[in-house]
Amino acid sequence: MAKKSIASKIETTRIVVSIIYILLGISSVLSAWDSIVSLDFSMPVYELISTIVGVLMFFSGIMGLAKVKGAVCHLCGVIIFVASATAVVISFMRGGYNEMSLVQALLAWLFIVCI
Repeated sequence: MAKKSIASKIETTRIVVSIIYILLGISSVLSAWDSIVSLDFSMPVYELISTIVGVLMFFSGIMGLAKVKGAVCHLCGVIIFVASATAVVISFMRGGYNEMSLVQALLAWLFIVCI
């Protein structure tokens, strides 16, 4: 009985994180599109990394909802985590703070653990 309860919690977490990934991915793509349309190509490196991670999050969210093999989702989660952590470190080194990269890194860790 307890294993079934834990399995249903993991399944629910996977679905919720996948939906959040899809929404953040769409938001990231729209933000990048807005930057391209306004011809503002002075995007800092950490924001560029964050945009790329957003696209990866979108595809990972779709794969998570489609129940693609766990190894593929784990690999995407690790890539997203490393890229997001890199963006956070770069923004700290520049004296700024990129909260979106931090959220992406934390969600990637949750995605790795729960799938």
